[in-house]
Amino acid sequence: MRATSEAAPTTDMLALAILVALNLADECFRARQQHSSSHGELSARALELEQLVDQALAATAAQ
Repeated sequence: MRATSEAAPTTDMLALAILVALNLADECFRARQQHSSSHGELSARALELEQLVDQALAATAAQ
């Protein structure tokens, strides 16, 4: 709140607290979105690797 009050010194305390809460919520949602995106990429890569292993095993079994 101190940093926000220094950036906007004319703001009253209630407005300042709301602004800080909104900033914290935004950071939380951005972190959650980044985590979800990373998790999705890892899941896709794991699926690709699983398919490659299945193909290799199928080719070995066919020989």
